[in-house]
Amino acid sequence: MHQPPVPDQKACIRMLSRLRCGVAPHEGLLYLSVGLEREIELIQRYLGEITRGLSKLIIVERPYGEGKSHMLQLIRELAQAQRCATVYLAHNPLNDASFHHPSMLFHHILQGLQWHHPDIDLKRYDREMSGGYSYWRDREMRDELANRISELTRYLRFTYRGLVIILDEMESLLLLYPRSKSIADEVLSSLCRDILSAEGCCFVLATTPEVTQILKGTFHARLSPPTLTEDMAVALFDRLVALHAEAFGWTPTLKVDARKLYQEVASGAPAGLWRAFVQRVVNLLEIEHQQTSTTAVPPVCVVSPPVATVPRWEAPRIAPLAPSAPPKPKPKIAVGDTVIITGGAMRGCVGRVTEIRGDKVWLVFGRNAVTVQVSIHQLKKHPREESRR
Repeated sequence: MHQPPVPDQKACIRMLSRLRCGVAPHEGLLYLSVGLEREIELIQRYLGEITRGLSKLIIVERPYGEGKSHMLQLIRELAQAQRCATVYLAHNPLNDASFHHPSMLFHHILQGLQWHHPDIDLKRYDREMSGGYSYWRDREMRDELANRISELTRYLRFTYRGLVIILDEMESLLLLYPRSKSIADEVLSSLCRDILSAEGCCFVLATTPEVTQILKGTFHARLSPPTLTEDMAVALFDRLVALHAEAFGWTPTLKVDARKLYQEVASGAPAGLWRAFVQRVVNLLEIEHQQTSTTAVPPVCVVSPPVATVPRWEAPRIAPLAPSAPPKPKPKIAVGDTVIITGGAMRGCVGRVTEIRGDKVWLVFGRNAVTVQVSIHQLKKHPREESRR
């Protein structure tokens, strides 16, 4: 049985809550990185070059659900361990965090730095952080993005050893219109060419194989998480069991063969095998933990309260109602009379009576002979009609 990866029990619970949803956790990534020894060695080598003042643009390539986000969080964890400032963003054209709007992308990078590293003083970038989208500023940043990031990296290296910017979901480039796509390609090419002038900066882009073909030639290194094998699944199964045991302080007794479970998940999941297997194991552990943690509730002795004497209820005396006022007499109005509306939204309008039904009167007024219905109590005869009679 493996030792608990995180000594803090609350941290283990946070990890499991994200794994249950199929999302990579923000902590304990090394413990869950089964079969990634080669990739971890490459990441450590790249980070070592960055801390020595070199710069890189790295592509992390795998299909959906095959460990890209886990790899990105692992890079972030290892970079923070080497005292590098990190920014984690999702490439999203909808909120302008995209390469076709480089000024807004730089804006989101600064906001991410402020959020993850509140100790960094970014007052010199107030204009970029507070300003909205500007076409001319965006046009200028197409060629200046790498230079601005180089300047930012030099500033951060007074307190940190480097800057690692991680962009997930780069496959959203396929959603751009052709014009926006050409701008994004131009910015990416300029960034790949000029980022080498930055001292200690690393861009990590995560995408699917389809987009990698589009970005071919614009990156310096590529990482690809391996496909989950049966042996890796067995080791990962044991680590998830130990993680759950540490989180909730119990001893799981799952009567499940990890190899058979892997074969079952692999046969039903044509894609996203890593994610599907982890979610399946965590769900099985949750079910068993709920079944074993149910205990019988001891009976509670109920003591009847003393019976209080209830006073006899008497109906309250109600004062007689005051006599209602007599109804208003109806105005003497006949069909054909000219009347004035005295209440409501059309107060003051003059019309001619065309029909009377009880308290409802139909009037016609205006050159277009508009017909409206009004209560008879909201009408009075026009003074001109009174003078005629």
